[in-house]
Amino acid sequence: MVEEVRLSVVMSDKLKAIACGFDPRSPQIYAFHIHEWIYEILHIAEENIKLIQIDWPRRLVYIKFTDEECMNTILQNTD
Repeated sequence: MVEEVRLSVVMSDKLKAIACGFDPRSPQIYAFHIHEWIYEILHIAEENIKLIQIDWPRRLVYIKFTDEECMNTILQNTD
């Protein structure tokens, strides 16, 4: 399961996206675990997500939002 996650901001007015980095020492993470983490831990509704991109070698997940307000809410909730 996904244990330690770094949430970093990769955003601009046009992108409306955040990047989440997973600890390289954690066990292998599968797409199912990432989707589960997004919905159960971050509490992001499916209709608020435009795109999810996974960069396996760098262990990064990019989440692009449909609107900036939802993205800002997630950033505030996760500090």
